[in-house]
Amino acid sequence: MKRSFILDGFFIFLLIALTLAFIQTLRPFLVDIAMAVILVNACWAIFAFFRRRLNAPLSSFITVLLVFLVVAGLFALLVLVLSREAFEGLDSLRLQWPSIRDQLLVFHQRISGIPIISNLIGDLDPQSISTWFNQELQKASKLLLQIASKSVTSIGFAIVHFILILLLMFFLFIGGPKLLERIKYLIPLSESETNEFIERISLTSRAVLVSTVVIGLIEGIYAGVLFTIFGLPSPVLWGMMTVIVSMIPLVGANAIIVPAGIFMIIGGRYVHGVILILLGFGGVAMTQNFLKPKLMGGRIGLHPVIILLAVIGGIAWLGLIGFIVGPLIAALFILIWDQFGKRFMQGLSDGDVSQ
Repeated sequence: MKRSFILDGFFIFLLIALTLAFIQTLRPFLVDIAMAVILVNACWAIFAFFRRRLNAPLSSFITVLLVFLVVAGLFALLVLVLSREAFEGLDSLRLQWPSIRDQLLVFHQRISGIPIISNLIGDLDPQSISTWFNQELQKASKLLLQIASKSVTSIGFAIVHFILILLLMFFLFIGGPKLLERIKYLIPLSESETNEFIERISLTSRAVLVSTVVIGLIEGIYAGVLFTIFGLPSPVLWGMMTVIVSMIPLVGANAIIVPAGIFMIIGGRYVHGVILILLGFGGVAMTQNFLKPKLMGGRIGLHPVIILLAVIGGIAWLGLIGFIVGPLIAALFILIWDQFGKRFMQGLSDGDVSQ
């Protein structure tokens, strides 16, 4: 008995140690693995469509090829538009600076007569702002050139990770069902509980991914339309940037729209700037605090407040990938307590009766 206990203890120790070592080995690729699993889950219907007509390897190859064409096409378009509009935006800002400087002078004269504000701005005047702006504009031009030169290396690393994700997707499409059955076998839960866990993971990851893409597109189009209406430069560029920052909870498009509104106010377009800021806060309040949690919560059965807190906590804990992991942990937390209630409630009730 004692020897059996020692052997079992050593086996558990070895199991935990090797598991931790294996996780540490895969640590540089955990995000790639997670993204591959999420994309396979999201694109499984496409794979299943081809699988009904072709064999598994060919169906997997076609599905992965479609993912590659979509992502590569969007990335190429993004790089083209960003590079063109970034340099055009700097040139436009350099040409418009004399007019902006005159507006700053008028703005400074108007607010310098207010006692509290005059104490806050101190010796700050349009001439010093103009000098600072010219210096920063030169730095920005050099920075863009540096980014353009260094982006080749960053793009190289991104391509390597993207290829790895595509390879993982290819093999997951082919061997995913067998791997899933193996995982089910190893999980020490009943078949119904295991199936419920896997279904919740699949549903949550797909819902978070879809809702994030939908909200990003909505806020990006919204920001682009506002920039076009108010005559701001590079609406396509800032619309695309808004799609990216839309993943930031509570902020979203405001990271782009609010600075643009402040820029308009400084430039003398006070009413337009205030309206733009108000429209930014109003739109983001609808998408980030109502539509996004409602969209995710309606799909995975969680309250919007829990979804919102889970997204914020996940990003604060794990970075960008946390926007998926946070809601996933919250959904599994609720699920395990539901299963706890189903598993032990009857026993607790019987115990109360016997007493």
